[in-house]
Amino acid sequence: MAITYVSSFESNVGNTIEGDYVDVTVNIGTRTNGLLLVMVANYDSNVSYASAATYNSVSMTRDTYRSYAAQYLSTTIFSLANPSNGSNTLRVTFSGALYSAHSTSIYAAWFDGALQTSPTDQVNNGEGTTDPSLVITPTQNGDVIVSVYYSQANGVLTVGSGETLIQDHSFGPRTTGCSYVIQTTAAAQTMDWAGTDDYWCMCVAAYKEVAGAAAYVPYPFSRGARGGLAEASGGLA
Repeated sequence: MAITYVSSFESNVGNTIEGDYVDVTVNIGTRTNGLLLVMVANYDSNVSYASAATYNSVSMTRDTYRSYAAQYLSTTIFSLANPSNGSNTLRVTFSGALYSAHSTSIYAAWFDGALQTSPTDQVNNGEGTTDPSLVITPTQNGDVIVSVYYSQANGVLTVGSGETLIQDHSFGPRTTGCSYVIQTTAAAQTMDWAGTDDYWCMCVAAYKEVAGAAAYVPYPFSRGARGGLAEASGGLA
């Protein structure tokens, strides 16, 4: 079963003291081999970052994060296989209390057809001063790859060729966004954004599809030597 993108959610908060966590309500509907990904981009002069997340009180896995402390930027990706269906509370907890002038984007995206046990394949993260760009190489075919960035650019960036925008947001002097691509054949994938060069940090992660089910062959037939169906021997006399 191939991974398929279903839908997404975003919440952008800033210029208020939020304490050390943010709660939002996210409705993912009814999923089949579901995978919930939460991508957080945070600007905070207290240099806090998203350290934990729960969905319907179930802990999510923090797969990767990057803190660009000198620029007060951080990005984080969380995942949860087999998330609870329907509408539930997503709580993102930060490493410390958010400063009153923070600006935070919380993005969620959900997919069907993902591996339900240890779905995370590969991760990468980085920072820079031009356009956000990172390379990730999955180990198997059919992965979904996501990226989330925070940039000091004063306008939303353009998603890279072959990638699909999930959500983005401009806070005015800063901007955030996330994207995905679903590979057919595993290969090095550049996840990038284009626009005004400025300080940025970004995380990328790849997740595995669920294995296809083996074909069912009813008794009394078995696979013949040439791949066709042949009547099985050894029946009752």
